[in-house]
Amino acid sequence: TTNGFTLKGNVTQLSPTLLNSQGQLADPNNYWQTQNDWINRSLYIGNTLYTISNSQIKLSNLDNLSTIAIVNLQ
Repeated sequence: TTNGFTLKGNVTQLSPTLLNSQGQLADPNNYWQTQNDWINRSLYIGNTLYTISNSQIKLSNLDNLSTIAIVNLQ
């Protein structure tokens, strides 16, 4: 908490099978195929985090970052 922030976790819309243990793409060749799954915007309302990509809107609980719902856009 050097600057007052503490990392609680990460939220992604990428398939977990494409990620390495650090949460990054395991194979850089998948970058172009996963473009529509990269989060472009995020906001929170109450205790819900909304992440928005070209392919979906994902709602996550801010307490534990668990998925509440997914709305597919494609």
